[in-house]
Amino acid sequence: MSIAQFIAGYGAEVVQRTLQHLSMVAVSLALAITIAVPLGVAITGHERVARWVIEAASILFTVPSLALFALLVVALAPIHQGTGNVPAIIALTLYSVLPIVRNTYIALRQVDPSTVEAALGMGMTPSQTMVHVKLPLALPLIMAGIRNSGVMAVGVATIATLIGGGGLGHFIFEGIARTNRPMVIVGTVAITVLGLAVNEGLLLLEEALTPGRPRRRKQNHD
Repeated sequence: MSIAQFIAGYGAEVVQRTLQHLSMVAVSLALAITIAVPLGVAITGHERVARWVIEAASILFTVPSLALFALLVVALAPIHQGTGNVPAIIALTLYSVLPIVRNTYIALRQVDPSTVEAALGMGMTPSQTMVHVKLPLALPLIMAGIRNSGVMAVGVATIATLIGGGGLGHFIFEGIARTNRPMVIVGTVAITVLGLAVNEGLLLLEEALTPGRPRRRKQNHD
């Protein structure tokens, strides 16, 4: 079977599993942002706490993805959630937290103190300064962390198929089991393209959220 024949016969399934894959990544990334950005804001100005939080997240990040999936399967089995999307999304969320919380913390620390002092001098409260001054200035670096997490999640989500989570990993592992080269190639290419698409989509979102930032096309033209 050639790659063209495989796509002709399994095209609908490729689309379905691509949507499954993207859904897992989108949900886990949204959860990670909801957790990591407020956490990064909270630890700003508290260096000792920040060090503990980032070190704890770093340790979790070093756990092999397959091992983390296995631990979650065992941990969630008593409540009948050991397989499927639940452990997959939890694992992807945990992996996605570190780059976002670290970049949020670093970005907020790099905001020019004179800018913050000027905002406070104008009568802004610390909360208003955070929302209207610090976070907008820190947004590009925060978005870089989100992009890193998104692209990483696309790759890690491949393993979700081993615990019934679906996604494009099915073609890779099933193709290896069947010695079906077109299946493996299609799965690998689809995951790669999805990772590039997620990165590009988040870049476009960053440009939309930072209207004063020059667009990439303009920068390249100049």
